[in-house]
Amino acid sequence: TEVAVAHLERAVALDRRLFREVAMVLTDQFDRPDLALQIAGDDFGRLNVIVEILEALGENTESVEDVRRKVTSLLEQKCRESVPPAWALGGLAGIYARDGRVREAIDCYEQALALDYDRVEWRFNRARLLADVGDVAEAIREAKANPLATALLKLQRIAADAGLQAESEQALVEAIRQGNGPLPLYADLKPLLNSLAQQGRENTLLEICTIYLSFESGNPVLLTQYAYLACLNRLDEPKTILKAMEVLAKAFPKELPIQCVLATVYL
Repeated sequence: TEVAVAHLERAVALDRRLFREVAMVLTDQFDRPDLALQIAGDDFGRLNVIVEILEALGENTESVEDVRRKVTSLLEQKCRESVPPAWALGGLAGIYARDGRVREAIDCYEQALALDYDRVEWRFNRARLLADVGDVAEAIREAKANPLATALLKLQRIAADAGLQAESEQALVEAIRQGNGPLPLYADLKPLLNSLAQQGRENTLLEICTIYLSFESGNPVLLTQYAYLACLNRLDEPKTILKAMEVLAKAFPKELPIQCVLATVYL
């Protein structure tokens, strides 16, 4: 056994990419995760690979937890350094989150992001955890720091699933304002638009219409709503709005909303 392990250690030392395959063979074919652990040593990345393999193979919880405890211990030790590396803080945050230590996970992610600002997945994970503990406003602020709207859209779904309608709507509006990344089709915004209208938030409605015009410039529903709101708020020249609405009215002569907006523009 010692000779075999020595050869495997040599192979992994020559090519680090081989470790996953070696660990899989030892664990799955020879039922010796202990030898995989021996080869991994204190290497955090390799220990994480073993955890992934054990979970994928459905190995007993005790084996998985033994490795996790070792990983956690190594990371906590690394994070006690005077200037801990961002990767260690991010890794420890993930473990704390999985173990239900949410506040500690949020703190670790915050420290990690202070060292590595552009890690999108850490920022979203922190936002999701903040939402889990009820701090949705801070979660939205965190998600907004992402370069794409994806994090805000994911946060919107989390809030919606939790029954937090106001927070869900706020996250969706912020995602639209951010504008970077795949956004829902305008037709899919109907619940949000209806809610904003009921709240009398015409400025927000107009803002959304304006943003979406750059994506769906030929959408007659969007054009009609924009024209109506722009007319009411005197944000565009009446002649410009009239020109656009006359084209729509001719194309859709039986659409009452379009005809009503056209009448409003004439007034």
